Amino acid sequence: MYAYILLTHAKTLPSALIKLWTGDAYTHAALALDTPQHMYSFGRKGKYNFLNEGFTENELKDQPADLRLMILRLTISPAQQRQLACLIRSFRNRRNQLHYNFSGILGLMLQKEIHRQDRFFCSQFVAAVLAECGICAFPKPCCFIKPADFAQIDEATCCLKA
Repeated sequence: MYAYILLTHAKTLPSALIKLWTGDAYTHAALALDTPQHMYSFGRKGKYNFLNEGFTENELKDQPADLRLMILRLTISPAQQRQLACLIRSFRNRRNQLHYNFSGILGLMLQKEIHRQDRFFCSQFVAAVLAECGICAFPKPCCFIKPADFAQIDEATCCLKA
């Protein structure tokens, strides 16, 4: 059984601003179960309004053709898969109460922990879910994880880089 981390960089203004700040090749992180085709994350819900934000579900086939993409695969146990699926279901069921953690991004930039209930940014969400399910342990708090940090996970296998 597998979990997938999808690292992306799109040609959008938010991605360009994140890349300018981090200098990293990938500016967004998402999580997928069993297959990388259906992914979960936090970000914009609409294409043009970055204020319409929160928990998102997207299909890989619906992404722009010029999307920079890296797919990392993690081997997980059946128990971890069940726990991960249950946790994702919980996020899906609460999607209307969940929001993007704009203040958390500021905290990441300042290296100051800022926690807000029911708010995540993309890489914080992926790291928190993986940590809660015992799939990955991170050397720093989840609120300090950037998309590029996932490429450093020893247990992850890169199965696509485009």
